[in-house]
Amino acid sequence: MILTLILIAVSVVLIFLTISLDGKLKDGRRRIADGKRQLSSGINQLNAGRSKLALGETVKVILIMLCAVCVIWAIIRIVKSVIA
Repeated sequence: MILTLILIAVSVVLIFLTISLDGKLKDGRRRIADGKRQLSSGINQLNAGRSKLALGETVKVILIMLCAVCVIWAIIRIVKSVIA
């Protein structure tokens, strides 16, 4: 009789622990899903930033080349005017 009551009490405790654990698992799954969404968003932002950086670097190089051409052109005009 006492053994049966102990087994029933242990079963009830295990049921409550299982329910509690299930709630924590659901919360953990939700947090993992939220983290994955944030990570995906962060990766997208990182890739967009890399694209903008690459575009900015390309524009910077083009501007430097244009400045160099302008300076060389100006030097050639100055040399021509001095020679002439």
